[in-house]
Amino acid sequence: MKKRTKKDKSLGDEIMESLDEVLESPSSLITYKISVDIKQLRKSLGMTQKEFAENYGFNIETLRKWEQGTYEPDKAVTSYLSCISENPLTIKEILSKRSF
Repeated sequence: MKKRTKKDKSLGDEIMESLDEVLESPSSLITYKISVDIKQLRKSLGMTQKEFAENYGFNIETLRKWEQGTYEPDKAVTSYLSCISENPLTIKEILSKRSF
């Protein structure tokens, strides 16, 4: 069987080969962990636990457990907390336009 040259390959073939190379070498994958100090974030916004929970849609008991280190928020919540950290007023404004 004749080996295909680069000019014989379709774009799809090239993409699939590239993906195979990445999967063969997991160290080439880039990963990162978002970390948010929830208590520090809340305090920097000048809010009580109750205010923070109400403003951003969290259960206050869950918020307390995150701050105490009993539980950790999942990836989606951590991403949301990161958004709050970067743009707290924008997030509040968006949430105020929604009815849950």
